[in-house]
Amino acid sequence: MKRMQWSVAVGTTFLWVGLGMFLLMSGIGCQSKEKPAEGQSGESAAENTGDQQAAAGDQDKGHDEDADGQDEDADGQDKDASVTSSAPTSNPVIVAGDWAQWGGNSLRNNVPIGKGIPIEWEVGDFDRKTGEWDSSSALNIKWTARVGSQTYGNPVVSGGRVFVGTNNSAGYLKRYGPRVDLGCLICFDEATGEFLWQHSSEKLPTGRVHDWPLQGICCAPLVEGNRLWFVSSRGEVVCLDSEGYYDGEDDGDLKKGMARLFDI
Repeated sequence: MKRMQWSVAVGTTFLWVGLGMFLLMSGIGCQSKEKPAEGQSGESAAENTGDQQAAAGDQDKGHDEDADGQDEDADGQDKDASVTSSAPTSNPVIVAGDWAQWGGNSLRNNVPIGKGIPIEWEVGDFDRKTGEWDSSSALNIKWTARVGSQTYGNPVVSGGRVFVGTNNSAGYLKRYGPRVDLGCLICFDEATGEFLWQHSSEKLPTGRVHDWPLQGICCAPLVEGNRLWFVSSRGEVVCLDSEGYYDGEDDGDLKKGMARLFDI
């Protein structure tokens, strides 16, 4: 019984294998009949190649047109930008001898304009008791002027004046003796070093928490025309007339103004 089952199984297997081979050969024969002749194949390939080249040419033409359109758009944008842009079109005007802000000017080049600028100097000696300057050993020093005990702000030069931030240890003003702690912006004459005027910023009532003792004015002022800007030791942006207030007379537009220490 088992031998008959194995015989039927083997026979069935050979039958299915034979049927599969027959179908496979039939499919190959159909494909070979549908295959075009060599001449037709070459013509079709040439036609297909020509179609592809034509399509490629159309695509290239389209890309060229797109590129031309983009160039025109870019040109239009450049023209619009040149008309509506508010960016400066020229460098700032630099006056020889002036150093009206930190770095000299808005270019921040830190290079002055001038001829015969000295590259060597000696400050000379000072009498520690009197504070007098002994210029006998000085080299390329025009004048000296006393400033506070701590000076962090860079001096600036504009309109024949020198402006520097410091503290009040020099005591230039009678109403504020050198023992009164202030933030001071001091103005000197550029030619002689003579003291001209001083802006005084009183200390904040909160003390060293917000206004460190003897710190003074630490910023470098900015001068444009006859206006001067700086940040005081009280954290305020202050705009001054560079001509200053140094005649001792309260004859300005605002008279007998009260000092504003803080807001409540």
